[in-house]
Amino acid sequence: MASGGPSQAVPGVLQKPLEEVKGDFERVCAGCVNADSASKTFVRQDYGENSYMNQSYISTSMAAYFSNDTVALPGIAMFMRTNAARAKQDALQFLDYQNMRGGKVVLASIAMPKADYFQEEQGDALHAYELLLALNKLNFSKLRALHSTAREEEDPELQDFVNYKLHELALAIREMGSYVCELKRVGTGHGVRVEKRHGHVLSATVKLPVT
Repeated sequence: MASGGPSQAVPGVLQKPLEEVKGDFERVCAGCVNADSASKTFVRQDYGENSYMNQSYISTSMAAYFSNDTVALPGIAMFMRTNAARAKQDALQFLDYQNMRGGKVVLASIAMPKADYFQEEQGDALHAYELLLALNKLNFSKLRALHSTAREEEDPELQDFVNYKLHELALAIREMGSYVCELKRVGTGHGVRVEKRHGHVLSATVKLPVT
């Protein structure tokens, strides 16, 4: 497990998927939309839509992998598609909010997912759920930074909006953390049991040890 020191942005996440996520998000989550302005108001900052769009793109990539006929995990593929749709909806909410506040929306390029899911280790269900957990925790840290900016700029309306999104993410992190815990308990070498949560079949696969 990763250490929880002050330089660790997302404590409690396995180092390998976290490093992959940090590489994807480093470019799309930083910087001002209006670089020639010294103001730190929300309408001149890009904190939301590009991060969520990137998460949606990664989830879509994983959904395509798990629905491939050589993998055949439709339950996980469905879960990934649902996650991708939710992340895109979150991005659109930030876009609408930024327009409502009089800002100029500028979307950055979306980084191509780097993971080679067709490798045995990268394509495991546990790795996929750890990756989603890391994405949610990283977005949570970005929203906390945005909330600090809103507080410094005395913008209570923005603080309310960010508080709402933080609560949503906190629930998502709690849910995803439970899934990761269950997958670890089952173990990657023998199988992933079939479970239903909120109408989603999370997993349906069996990996038998080679004899």
